[in-house]
Amino acid sequence: ASLTGERRGIWIAGATHNRLDGRLSLGSVDADDYESTSNQLVVYNGDNGPDAGITIVGGATTAFSKIHFADGVAGSQEDVGRIIYDHNTNDLQIWNNNSQTMTINTTGVGIGITNPTKKLEISANNGSGGENNTLRFVDTDTTSVPNQQTGRIEFFTSDTTQSGVHAYILGATNDHDGNGDLRFGTGTAGS
Repeated sequence: ASLTGERRGIWIAGATHNRLDGRLSLGSVDADDYESTSNQLVVYNGDNGPDAGITIVGGATTAFSKIHFADGVAGSQEDVGRIIYDHNTNDLQIWNNNSQTMTINTTGVGIGITNPTKKLEISANNGSGGENNTLRFVDTDTTSVPNQQTGRIEFFTSDTTQSGVHAYILGATNDHDGNGDLRFGTGTAGS
């Protein structure tokens, strides 16, 4: 450790910008040069190439690697948000407001479910008329014209002889007033 003026820090490889004074910068960069609400840890690799990274190593195949987001230190405030990698199951978990809200495993992505068995699973309690299992497609333009697509789900195959879309479900406006249609289409892939 060393002291320089009012700064106290840990010096790494003698570089003058690598210090710990509420901020830590790695590489030949000054943390003060970056956005002040997000410069407590800056990793810079511009001298050695375009890429930079951080690696978190769990101690065993049954360990967890974690990044926690805290509102404070009392009760559940210390880890109200989390990104967790479970090395035992190879799941990536995202926690929001102390609840596991998303899981990515080798099978798929689960929203509201901790062990998805399909490429995408959405799970929520829709009791009492709730709309918690809603998947929304948003068309962001501000005008409505007839036959304007507002969302589309396609069923695509990569087969070498018939590659392309075999079927689709399409939401579209049918007039200038924004009244909508739900359309289903089938056909030969690639058409």
